[in-house]
Amino acid sequence: MLESQYQAYHELLAFAQPRLTSARELGLNLAAWKDFKCLAPDQTHYVLKQQEVALCRMMQAERGELATGMTQMHRGEERSRTTTVENLVLHADQEQLFSHVALIHLVVTAKELLLKCDLSAAAEYLSKAVETCADPSLPQLLRRLQIILHLSRTNRESNLKVLELQQLLSARLQNGGDAQNDKILVIVSLHCEDATSAIIQHLNQLTAVTAVCPNENSSKLHGASVVSRCGFPPVKYYHVHNSNPI
Repeated sequence: MLESQYQAYHELLAFAQPRLTSARELGLNLAAWKDFKCLAPDQTHYVLKQQEVALCRMMQAERGELATGMTQMHRGEERSRTTTVENLVLHADQEQLFSHVALIHLVVTAKELLLKCDLSAAAEYLSKAVETCADPSLPQLLRRLQIILHLSRTNRESNLKVLELQQLLSARLQNGGDAQNDKILVIVSLHCEDATSAIIQHLNQLTAVTAVCPNENSSKLHGASVVSRCGFPPVKYYHVHNSNPI
């Protein structure tokens, strides 16, 4: 892990930890949510949808109770103040839990991008999230990540994964590989233009590299278009078609 990734990871952890604790105190007792490093975006997204449904149902129930209470008041019956206060407290707790889960999902997704792609992808994701999230703490987190990213670029921090890939392909060529005839497919697991550009830039030092993209009006790559290319074409995983020989 790069130093910038290490620093950014701990910023994300520090942001998520108190919200995970608060979510458990509000009743979200899930074993997987006790450890931030084990959380995946698909898990947090599923729980977020559950909490959204629970909040919507509570709001619908409250509207129904309000209508019933108004009817009882017209009939001269006194509405229970205790029940009303309890409902308000439950509603506030549910809203707070939903808010915590939403923020946790954002941070877990950013963590996934940080570890599988790079810091710039995580920062870009959070910058878009800030535009639609009203929580004032999220822009502060984004600012800290942007500072770490700026320092890493100023210090020209190397991408260890790209360097390792470059070494592997260089060793293949030195051990009898033929850049003119060999076709090696580099699959980029996440959409990250910076990572793809870095891969092309580094591999161009070894041999000709061309990024392979789907044809217009298509979202998938067919095997023939990949095999016909020379060198080491980087391909995004969601463009891979079942016709590809991999």
